[in-house]
Amino acid sequence: MAVGADYAEKSRFFHNLCNSAVIATTGYESLNAQVSYETEDGRWRVTAAGTNLTDAVYWQGGFDFSAALGDAVYVVPPRMWSLALRYSFE
Repeated sequence: MAVGADYAEKSRFFHNLCNSAVIATTGYESLNAQVSYETEDGRWRVTAAGTNLTDAVYWQGGFDFSAALGDAVYVVPPRMWSLALRYSFE
């Protein structure tokens, strides 16, 4: 059995050189984790994983076109779960 996780905490930061407050990312916390089990013969492995387990909402990037068109931001994906099953023929 293997267990893994990663945690990140970030304070406010900007996505461009002009430090546009419109597309600045506020502080957030993010947690990803996974657990997997492999049979003794190594043929089967099942893995359950989750990303953005804190369900944080923040900008992943963006562009400030506010002088002409407004702004565009890319929001991080919401909390997601996955389950994977692997079989090895070797």
